[in-house]
Amino acid sequence: LDNLLPGDMVLADRGFTISDSVGIRSARLVTPAFTKGKPQLSAFQVERTRRVADVRIHVERVIGLLRNKFRILKHTLPVEMLTADENGATVLDKTFVCAALVNLCDFLVPFG
Repeated sequence: LDNLLPGDMVLADRGFTISDSVGIRSARLVTPAFTKGKPQLSAFQVERTRRVADVRIHVERVIGLLRNKFRILKHTLPVEMLTADENGATVLDKTFVCAALVNLCDFLVPFG
């Protein structure tokens, strides 16, 4: 959350209780709508939830690609990796580099 900038949107599943933390940074939490206590969603909520799901598919594809391409991201990381290594790099730095390399791929989201 420390890396959020004003205007950022955070996609999350239902039940995430981070809207206050996200809001403090002038960002917005986006979750799928749900019918709790209502018979059905409004047309607007259905469309918004569909659009969130469309984006989520691509996010999950990229996460899967990251995990498949880079061994460091395949498994749960040991707690020792949370501190900086001998070069001063943190796991966040390493993940950032992995994500940047994946972003250079031209096949992430097909156009058309």
